[in-house]
Amino acid sequence: MANSSMLNEDILWTIFTLIAEDNERNMSNKLQCVLNGTPVCRQWWQCLLSATNVWGRLIFVDSNRLHEKKPTVELLELIANRSGGTSPLFIEATAAYQKVDTGLRLFLCQFMEEAWERIQEIHFEMIDKTIDQQIRKRTRAVIARPAPNLRVFYVHGSDFDITHDSDFDLKSFYRKLFREKRYPTDHLLPAFANFAPRLEVFLVSDVYFPLQAAWLSGLRSLVVAYRCTKKWFTDLSLSQLLEVLECMPRLESLKLCHLQSFNPINIPQEGKHVDLPNLKYMMLSGHPDICVFIRDHVLGAQTGCLLDLELVVEEAQRDDDSHFTSLGDLFSTTLQRNMTLASPPHQRIESVTMYLLCDEMLFDPILQSARSGTTPRIQLRYSCGPSGKENSRLLEALLAVFTQFSDATTLELIIMEMANYYVECLLVAMTAVTTLEVAFSETLYWLTFIRWNGTDHLVFPKLQTLRVHIDGPSCLGDNQKALKIGHIYRPNRISQAILAFFESRNGLEPVPSIQRLEIDCTDPDYSDALTAIQQTADEVIKGLGECDPPMSGLRIRWMKSWDGEKEEYMCEEKGINGD
Repeated sequence: MANSSMLNEDILWTIFTLIAEDNERNMSNKLQCVLNGTPVCRQWWQCLLSATNVWGRLIFVDSNRLHEKKPTVELLELIANRSGGTSPLFIEATAAYQKVDTGLRLFLCQFMEEAWERIQEIHFEMIDKTIDQQIRKRTRAVIARPAPNLRVFYVHGSDFDITHDSDFDLKSFYRKLFREKRYPTDHLLPAFANFAPRLEVFLVSDVYFPLQAAWLSGLRSLVVAYRCTKKWFTDLSLSQLLEVLECMPRLESLKLCHLQSFNPINIPQEGKHVDLPNLKYMMLSGHPDICVFIRDHVLGAQTGCLLDLELVVEEAQRDDDSHFTSLGDLFSTTLQRNMTLASPPHQRIESVTMYLLCDEMLFDPILQSARSGTTPRIQLRYSCGPSGKENSRLLEALLAVFTQFSDATTLELIIMEMANYYVECLLVAMTAVTTLEVAFSETLYWLTFIRWNGTDHLVFPKLQTLRVHIDGPSCLGDNQKALKIGHIYRPNRISQAILAFFESRNGLEPVPSIQRLEIDCTDPDYSDALTAIQQTADEVIKGLGECDPPMSGLRIRWMKSWDGEKEEYMCEEKGINGD
């Protein structure tokens, strides 16, 4: 206690204020940290009790994060009281309806009704269940009030049936929608009563606002949500979208996640260029041709604008394959432009993270010292065409993308659910990979399947290190369950998959032997991680000792503690010996 009493109140106040303002921590962790500080000593308790600005930043109700402990109504009431009557408020209530506590949400509704004008930042999910109509209507009524201090607004949830008219008729609403072919807004209350002079960050999702609202001109960050389907916000006309963006000259960050609803057939031959002189980051999610149009018609800062891409390619979308041709060019030109903005510029792509699903691929390249958005992501959604045959134009486009990854030495395969023609061709093209990171047995089995089912398809010929992440029970697997890989059933156990992968490469020429196997965990919330890692290491060591020919020279390292302690074994000609 002597050391803590040496800290004067100004220092203590600064420390806890920095904790509350830390953007790297989620709100529940910050709240727990501050709560843990109150009983340390009388001085700390008195200092925190009067720090209304700290408590005002910690109005945490719920979230969708795993292993998160929800507060009680009593705790939430305590925090609200300690925030005083004038301090700015920061609110999080983002859980889906399955994780929502009605009592907590009702208390929050009451608190927001009393203190809406103090709120600076709100992250909220207006849940879509009939039982929660009271919560939704009360929340929407609050949002319709003037917001003089609001800076950040991230709110999802149904809006059409939250209105000043308690007798709103849903059937009449839809009849009007189909009859007039537009989204009728005469019954809706506009957000913030069109008054939010300090608003800087805004999520366009479900809450209605007029596109001529004066507060749009002050926005610094705009996010149009994936689920934004409201017809009052343009989702069909690119020209109208550009007109809306023109109303926001101060934008520094722009995310358009709803571009999949735009039809590439309707791209205008010419369009106005929107000058956003402060724009430094833009994320586009949609068809490649749509993304090209937006990229070329939104002019960012003179110092450069980073572009993040999520390109959606539907193989069965049209009989015409021409929509594949822009994919490779868009990605390569965007990547080269972004790399000139990297720090330092013109770095090489060092690693790639991939998700390979049955009808979707996600590629996330990473530079040597990348900052957010420096390398564009590519998300591909595809399905077999009417004939069920491989599409050579799609493969050509994918290979054009993969030429950008040819020098990547690290590949992280988060998940791999199949090994179709496209995947085999793409993975074979990554000849420089020396380190492979996986988390699931299914991934290793599919890589083994590729090697066994095509002698011409040599995957990762320079591979030296296999790194396995045991981040949960599903990663460890269960021998009692089987995975169907092709036409063969395999035990769903990560250790068995590791052994199968090693055996498929053992003794192959001119493939060098894998030199290192590393087993760890990247999820500190997995309480049984160390036990699962030890089990995996023991099972692999036992299995490798029975290999013929033996796996000599393989070094196995696995995590023993969260402090970085490792244990190591070396495979030798006559078996496995510890170092």
